[in-house]
Amino acid sequence: MSSTDPRFYYYPESTGGLAYVDLGGPLTNITVIPGIVRKDGVGYDGSYSTAVYGPDFTVRVLVEHFGADSPGANATERGLQGLINHLRRGGACGFTRRHDKAWCGKFSGGTAPGWGYAPTFGNEFSSWSGSAALASGDEVAIESGPARNRHEIGLVSSVTAGRTVNLSATTLYEHGDGTAASWCRYRWFFPVCYLPADDAGANADPLTHDGLRNWTLDLRLRFSPGLLATALAGDTYKAPGIAGATPAITLGSALRSTSTTGTLAGRTLDQMLAGNFTGPRRV
Repeated sequence: MSSTDPRFYYYPESTGGLAYVDLGGPLTNITVIPGIVRKDGVGYDGSYSTAVYGPDFTVRVLVEHFGADSPGANATERGLQGLINHLRRGGACGFTRRHDKAWCGKFSGGTAPGWGYAPTFGNEFSSWSGSAALASGDEVAIESGPARNRHEIGLVSSVTAGRTVNLSATTLYEHGDGTAASWCRYRWFFPVCYLPADDAGANADPLTHDGLRNWTLDLRLRFSPGLLATALAGDTYKAPGIAGATPAITLGSALRSTSTTGTLAGRTLDQMLAGNFTGPRRV
């Protein structure tokens, strides 16, 4: 299949390698609804306060009427059934609109409002897509995790040495100042997603068929920048906070690849979220 195919990435077992589901063609639609988790309070005197716990995006992936030529024997449908079972049990996954753009770089230094570039260590998810790269004209999301919770969209003008993302317009917010993990990702790449508990029941089936004539995927996931910040914070860098510094261990090398021969090096995404190399999957 073309490297531009939409793709899911996940780890079915803590003892196995990376699995993926290649949708094999364009999406019918992808909808991203920005949200935030917060609590509001009003005092007896009428005073108002709010507590922000972090951003929480709803990502709806819609693929209609696939498998029309062989609805009863469709490899994509079988792959999706395995992914959905993993998600229903509380597992995490990544999703990208384009496999060749599965790119997310952790900030290697701080920025201020009005900067024209995003300094990163390079793609942290190279074990998922080794040839993924940003190019002029690509849109990126520039974000900071809790407690800053910043989010803005930029347009790439060029990329220097695979790490420094130069932008066509300056940034709005401060990122990467050390108070929160910050990163720059391809706008349609969501590295850490999960299925909300309310959508995990039998009455909310994201994969349906039309009398076995074809299949439709209508999957609503949550993309959590807070969970992505947790994964990125689990790695050690040779010179943290210095733009262009070479990382000693990157997420790209720490995340396990598809290799199933010999010793399985690296961690699964679920282990990254749990903060350990060998412990149980986060379920």
